[in-house]
Order: sequence, then C-alpha cells, then structure tokens
Amino acid sequence: MRGVQSQGVGTSVKHFAANNQETNRFWNDSRVDEDVLREIYLRNFEIVIREAQPWTVMASYNMLNGVHTQQDKWLLTDVLRDEWGYGGLVMTDWTRKRDTPAQIAAGCDLMEPGENSQINELVRKVKSGELSEDALDLCVRRVLELIVKTPTFKGYTPSLAPDLEAHALVSREAAEEGIVLLKNDGGALPAAPGSVAALFGVGSYQLLAGGTGSGHVHRPYVVSLYEGLSREGITPFGPLAALYETHIKKNPPPKGLLSGMLGSPGSPELSVSEPVVRSAATEADMAIVTIARQAGEGGDRHLEDDFLLTDLERSLLEKVCEAFQAWGKKVVVVLNVGGVVETASWKQLPDAILLAWQPGQEGGEALGGIISGRVCPSGRLPVTFPVDYFDLPSSANFPYNYSGKGSMTAGSGKEKDVKNVGYTVYEEGLDVGYRYYLKSEASAVSYPFGFGLSYTSFEHSEPVCSGDTVTVTVTNTGAVAGKEVVFFKDPVLKAFGKTALLGPGESQTLVMTIDSRQ
Repeated sequence: MRGVQSQGVGTSVKHFAANNQETNRFWNDSRVDEDVLREIYLRNFEIVIREAQPWTVMASYNMLNGVHTQQDKWLLTDVLRDEWGYGGLVMTDWTRKRDTPAQIAAGCDLMEPGENSQINELVRKVKSGELSEDALDLCVRRVLELIVKTPTFKGYTPSLAPDLEAHALVSREAAEEGIVLLKNDGGALPAAPGSVAALFGVGSYQLLAGGTGSGHVHRPYVVSLYEGLSREGITPFGPLAALYETHIKKNPPPKGLLSGMLGSPGSPELSVSEPVVRSAATEADMAIVTIARQAGEGGDRHLEDDFLLTDLERSLLEKVCEAFQAWGKKVVVVLNVGGVVETASWKQLPDAILLAWQPGQEGGEALGGIISGRVCPSGRLPVTFPVDYFDLPSSANFPYNYSGKGSMTAGSGKEKDVKNVGYTVYEEGLDVGYRYYLKSEASAVSYPFGFGLSYTSFEHSEPVCSGDTVTVTVTNTGAVAGKEVVFFKDPVLKAFGKTALLGPGESQTLVMTIDSRQ
C-alpha cells in the first residue's frame, strides 16, 4: 500500500469490518465480543491505518453487533478516526440507498453509487434540522481533500505507455515467492532437464490467475502451466494436451456472474479414461495433476466439490499415481486454489505437491521455473491446513452448507433469524486459525501455519532479543541458492522476515521489529 501511494495513486482498504462471510453479506449481523474484534478482526485494519494512511476506507455491507457498519459511529469515528488517527475518506460499499443521514452522522463521506433520492433526502434533513449541516460540510471537505490529491487534479496526463514487461516481472516474482512446496518425496522436484510431462486437469491448460469480485484483476494475458513448462524446456505430452484442448474448445468456461468483471472460471473437468492414463504413463517421464478451485468475493465455499476433492478429481489422481508410479515415474500435484482444501486423505498418493494459489498472469511462468529448478521454492503457509474441516472451532460458525436463495443477499434480510445466515455468532473467540492449534487439546493438522519446503537447507542462529527487535542469522547449508523465511512466535506470531537469495554457504542477518502492541 505504501508502494502504491508513493506513486501518487490512492488505495482503498476494505471491507471494514468483520465481513468474514459472503452469504447474506448485505444483512448478516456479525456478533463479536469487543476483545476478539480488536485482537483479530480490527488488528489488520489498525496496522494498515497507522502505518500507511490509505486514501480511502470502504465500510462493509454487514452489520456489526446489530448496527450496519456504514452507520456505526463507534467503528467509523471513535475507533477509526479518534483512536487510530485516520484522516482520509470513508466510503460505503456499492449499497444503493440505505439510511444516508445515519451514514453521514457515523462518519461516511461518500455514498456509492449515489442516487438523486439521497441528495433530496439530505437537503430535506438539513432543512428540518434532523441532520447537522456541519456534519455534511465535513464530508464535503474530505471528498475535496481526496480530489486535490489525485494525479488528474494536478494535471497529470500519461505521456508514455506503461512498462508492461516490468509489471510482468513483478507479477512473476510475486508468484514465485508465494508458491509453497508442501511435499517432495524422493527428490521428485525439480524435474530432470528435457523431461516430458503428462499434464492432467483442465487447470494445467487454463490457469486460474485470480479470484472473483475484488479478487479479480483484468490482465492482458495468463501464462498457463502448459506454456510455462514449455518455456523451461519441459515438454508437455502431446496426445494428452490435444485431448484437453479439444475438450476445452467444446466446453468453454461458463458465462454469467463469475465471468467478465467478476472473475474467470475454468471449463468443467475432463474424465480421462484408464487407457489414456496408461498410455501417457508409458511414454511421458512424469505426470502433473492440477486441481483448480475458483473462489473470492460473491459467494462462500462449501464442503462437497470445493473443500473436498470431487469424485472425478480423486479418481483421476488415483489412476495417474497407480499408472505412473508402477513405472517408477513421479507424480506432482499442483493446487491452483484460492483457499485451503482438504489434503490429509490423499496427500500420500503423489510424490510432490505444489501450492500455487491463484498466482496471477505470470503464474505458469513461475510454476515452470520452480518445477524445472530454475527457481528454489521459498513460500510458506500463511494458514493452517486442517485434517478435517470440523477440526476448526470456527467451522460451526460459517454457512458452509447454505443452499438458500442467492449467496450475497439471501432473500434481502428475510432470513434474519437463521443462524450463520441472518446472524453469525463468533463463538470460537480467539481460537482462530493457528492460534487454536497452540492448545494442547487441538487436533493434528495436515500442514501447519508457516510450513514450506525448499530445494536447499538452512540453519538459523539463536534469536537475540533487544528492546523491540529480534535478530537471527540465516545460513544456506545446502547446494542450491534459495531464500528462507524466519518466523518469531511467542507463542503467537510476533514478527517475520525473509532473506535475499543466498548462495550455498552464504549467510544473512535479519533484524525484525516487534510492534509494541504485540
């Protein structure tokens, strides 16, 4: 955020706050104790406000403890402005008409998308004395203060086309840094130079670069895994690629809510016959199975065919592993997903697992670099992968099985008394994510927070704490250049850092700062 705004371009932080489900997001009441709210759900906003002062903050649709956040003076003024010192503009989400005078009184400056009826209402309310003219003037002032900061107001006119090659490089490096190697038995990766790889799964040919809604970015192209491997000298097995190409042409991605502005879904998965799998196993050197999941703004995830593998995916994975491993050939799974999926029941099947996330327009290039060994994986998990969905205390307070009308509106408030739809009680308290697993009675996990493998090895010195800093020296003790991530937890995460690219035998001392509020 600081980087973006250093270029004279404003950012918007959203959705403020406790918008942790999409089901009935216009009306859902998030019921959270204040200590939990401040420790978990406001802390990230507090950090970004104090450290970066974003130009705008967007209030969420939902209610917070019975009050719509867009009309919550405690949230938008008492906490955001008075406690945290925010001086920018607060806007609504794309709400259309709600209680405009209440929004202004709470500290909302800009109503999206804005309607003439709201203007007329404000004039009436000010004339009647129901709304303070001073409150309205303050909103106008904040809007004007934003306008005069913009490049357009300052007369900026772009004279040169953007440096798309430099932008692509940034996108690729970000993808490479974030990809997590979850498993690598027997040195399955990196692949041998000149290998022929049989690519299974539609996602191998249609990479999901980003999510839906605000997770979707318009990009000029997306490099697929097929393309990325080809550029690294790893040849995709032709007959299988032709089969998928034909399938995708006959079954293009569906059009509708998730297409265009809101996201880019993939084609339906292909059922590959056993003879095709066996033929690929005899001719190719290795197999890569891509499992793809779209996710993001506009709808919540479910268990069946989402968190869990579909029957078709599980059958494909089993057939590929059996056929290729019978010939002593390795099988790699690529997870092209936006969030956690179940891995415990099948992770013993493949030889290697790469978690690619939704890695942007250069995702296939980044994956190709890691699979070929040109790039050493250095990503670490920012979340915990549970063994079972219901191991997490928060799973009971989420609409994982909701199947009612619409996902975002859920009947426009008609289901206000339905648990986890009309209201959601955050009964799990502070037992969120890895914090829960710090408890002795917690269940085992499939992959813990912070986990990630590398093609090399590292040693860490004992951490030295002094005031608000922690110092650790990291040494690459392996044979491959790589980067290492260091976490400082006591017991919850206090600080983290990442080294530069260290060659074999090289060291770097990381100095991590601990926020005094920690």
